[in-house]
Amino acid sequence: MEAAIHGHGAALVPEALASGPIADGRLVRLGGAGLPTGLSLRYVPSVGRGAASTVRQFGAWLMEEVAALRAQADR
Repeated sequence: MEAAIHGHGAALVPEALASGPIADGRLVRLGGAGLPTGLSLRYVPSVGRGAASTVRQFGAWLMEEVAALRAQADR
């Protein structure tokens, strides 16, 4: 998470760890509600220098995977 705060990628961390940096604007939450897994995790890319293309691509892929998991869970 510290690497993401300093502009070196993204972080997938428990909500409890990311809530402070999100609240003070050092990180930004991607997507809406979390995935009900029994764990509270967030994909949180850096807001500092703008996300690199690979970070954006990873985020898009991750959100597609989460959507697919949600669709399976709803069946």
